[in-house]
Amino acid sequence: MHKKEFIGLHEVSFPAIMVDGTSIPNAFVLSHWKGLNTHPFADDTSAGIVLNALQQQISALDEIKVVTATHFDVDGFLGVWALFYPEIALKFENILRQAALIGDFREFDVENPDAIEGLKVVCLLNALEKKLFYPPFGAKQETKACVSKFMYFIPAFSQMLIHINEYKNEWKDEFEKVLADCDVLYSSNSNIQKYPNIGLVVIRTPQPLHYYALFSATKGYDAVLSIYNHRQYELEYKYVTWIDLVSRPTFPRANLAPLAQTLNQEEDSGFTWEADKITEGGAMLRLKNQHLSRKEKFANPYERLFASSSIHPDDLEKTVIEFYQKAYQDVLPKKQWTWKQIRELNEHIQHNKLT
Repeated sequence: MHKKEFIGLHEVSFPAIMVDGTSIPNAFVLSHWKGLNTHPFADDTSAGIVLNALQQQISALDEIKVVTATHFDVDGFLGVWALFYPEIALKFENILRQAALIGDFREFDVENPDAIEGLKVVCLLNALEKKLFYPPFGAKQETKACVSKFMYFIPAFSQMLIHINEYKNEWKDEFEKVLADCDVLYSSNSNIQKYPNIGLVVIRTPQPLHYYALFSATKGYDAVLSIYNHRQYELEYKYVTWIDLVSRPTFPRANLAPLAQTLNQEEDSGFTWEADKITEGGAMLRLKNQHLSRKEKFANPYERLFASSSIHPDDLEKTVIEFYQKAYQDVLPKKQWTWKQIRELNEHIQHNKLT
């Protein structure tokens, strides 16, 4: 494979390989974003797409020397790095695939040995990213600011991957937090209820957890209602409904604003239920006690402050389930929902005043 060069999107010349980003003229795009994940090497994650393309020896990977990206995250970085070091990437393929799933979808497979190693990789990247640069969504001009991350990690990551346990001092704190929170989630103090007919998982657990633990119980589902002690709640769409997932069909995102209105009619705490726009990566509904930036929303639930609701947990769960049952009464899950189709569905929901 010809020598590659990473160049920031703001100064790249084409043709170039775009990893985990939007479609750009004269770019060879390896991305799971909506409308782009339709090629013969499609995969759930962008890193998986790159690995599939490497396995299939796609000629464009040899012919195009420039690589670019719109942002830095675990999934996108692993895809970019794999283009620079394909032999190592394919040797550690299973671990990288699990790391991409954990990093992007937060779906940690607690019983998969490759996922355990992948979790170490993710925690190491997370730690060094924050220590040496800035946390996700911590820069105003990400397309420019992220270049320094790529320039550091691309040449350094091979040794990190091959000798991951030598970096334990960097990854152990988050790694151990995830495992400890998994113990909480799968203990008798927690309850996990799944509703496949609406793509919802309801998790009742004593306190807010790390995402990688919380979402470890949600594979195959699209939305998560978290119910904590002291009537603290969050409803969130998983990132799998923002991109084009290829491994399974998904439900389209239903606008949560009408559900927020319903809950506000029942809420007596003095706080207000607020819903993100459905185009947010992890669109969320929660009782507002402070403004959360995108950086804070991307952070783990245990790192956020929660307001206590006046609504009983059973009543909240019932209201959420009824909302989705009405929203999806004429809808079947499918692959490759477009944003146009999702907007049309929500116009139908609003027209019929589902709440």
